[in-house]
Amino acid sequence: MAVTLPFPTLSGAIASSELDSNFSTLANRFGNIVNADIATGAAIDIDKLSAQYERMLVQFHIWATESDTAAVTGAADIVAGRIAASLSALAAATVLQVIPIPGDSSDTNWAIYDVSWACSDTGDGASQVRLEWGYYSAVGVWTVSTTPVAAWLLANANAAQDANDGLQVNSTATTLDFNHATGGNTPRSLALVLNTQGAGTMSADGSFLAVSVAMRRKIQAS
Repeated sequence: MAVTLPFPTLSGAIASSELDSNFSTLANRFGNIVNADIATGAAIDIDKLSAQYERMLVQFHIWATESDTAAVTGAADIVAGRIAASLSALAAATVLQVIPIPGDSSDTNWAIYDVSWACSDTGDGASQVRLEWGYYSAVGVWTVSTTPVAAWLLANANAAQDANDGLQVNSTATTLDFNHATGGNTPRSLALVLNTQGAGTMSADGSFLAVSVAMRRKIQAS
């Protein structure tokens, strides 16, 4: 919106009241800018906005179920987020669950800021999990691009086999970059991966491990 001065042309000798009125108009306008004052297509830099980010929450949920997995054979089998027997029975580096993250190299990259977890049966408190950022190769092999969140313990709250939860703060934002050597349009996913097997973790039928990942990125136009 244009600024209209009350005295665009000063008449005759300069009058202080006219100058004061002009200055007051400018001060009031630029001290109280509203949405109507900003032109469509002004292309204001996102960094100048007080609200610069959009956020997304990604959640992993792993169940240890025996009665519900009649079709599952073998301790290392995983079906729809359910595992047979115990988490501790799985091999290290087992991918527990994969969540595809939409986007490609034309999008603003997501960054991980915080990770929270809860486990109803921590076993001896020595099991560890980690987060991987990767994709399935042309031959269907899980391929790791980065490990944005290093392994952490599913520690006991007080004693063995108890439930516990925790916050894994990512002190420096970890960017999930789509633009890898395989090309910007290669799909990417976050994976929850077993790092180290403790003893007895999720050994009770119906026990669970839940992991929430808070991500954010700069707002993008489309």
